[in-house]
Amino acid sequence: MIDHLVETCADDLGALKTRLDELAEQNADIITVLWQSNRVETDQSAAFDARGSFVIIARLDIESPLRAHESEAAAELAGQVRVL
Repeated sequence: MIDHLVETCADDLGALKTRLDELAEQNADIITVLWQSNRVETDQSAAFDARGSFVIIARLDIESPLRAHESEAAAELAGQVRVL
């Protein structure tokens, strides 16, 4: 099963590097890393001084017991289907 991960990381390059290293250890495929500013509601001039966060989008290949059971059931069902 392939799951996609979307998570935010603090606006800190050290924290980002640590998290990307952790994902690499899990054999994740990093799709993209984006930086987004925090939303400023009151004074738009404050937006230039605002901190933001990184958004990490990655793909993980996770072995799920539920998915394994579904695959076994599908294979069993396929064995029962006859083509006429």
